[in-house]
Amino acid sequence: MSSQRFLDFEKKQAEFSLRMVRIAVAFVLFVIFCWMNWWVMPYLAIVRFDEKEAQIPETCYLLMGQKDNNILGLRIIKGLEYGWDGVPAAWPYMLAGMIPALGIGYCVGELARRKFAIDAASKEAVSLAKKHESDADLAFTSSLKLLQKLDHDVLQFESEKKGFESQRLELQLEQKLFEEGVRKIESGELIRAKSSIERLEKKIKRLQEKLQKKPVDANQIQG
Repeated sequence: MSSQRFLDFEKKQAEFSLRMVRIAVAFVLFVIFCWMNWWVMPYLAIVRFDEKEAQIPETCYLLMGQKDNNILGLRIIKGLEYGWDGVPAAWPYMLAGMIPALGIGYCVGELARRKFAIDAASKEAVSLAKKHESDADLAFTSSLKLLQKLDHDVLQFESEKKGFESQRLELQLEQKLFEEGVRKIESGELIRAKSSIERLEKKIKRLQEKLQKKPVDANQIQG
């Protein structure tokens, strides 16, 4: 937003400079007009001569040259215009002066336009470059913050992964110890059961042997 305001200010400043140049040119032209109107044009005249071989009429203007009271020559003045009236009659001179004036004016105007245009374009380019640089800095800062967050998340994930792996190993160890305990218990119970069975079998065998050795009374059998 601030860069846009700076750009608008630079454009307004360039337009103000061009406006001041136009005002200065108009003022200079006005001063030249006043100078020519009151101090130059009243003392200028446009004279058009008649042919050299023409006869001198009874009423006319003559332009005569004299040196040491000797007449060098004379010319018949066919037309005489002075002041601003002589401006239309001086169109050949005006045309001859306008051609180089237009060329010079065009060159000067083009140079001035290019100068102000280049200055304005340069300032605009600098402003845009600063804006892009600021945007790039913001983007870089955002990217850096994102990378830092990603690094933190990755480290946290690695830490949680190590914790899960440690818990898994602990659970596997506990499962192994439990299975070993179960096997020990089962083997102990089996051994005790086998020993009990063996003791019972021995008792039964001894009772059978006693019964076989003891004589049987007939009266007991009848009764």
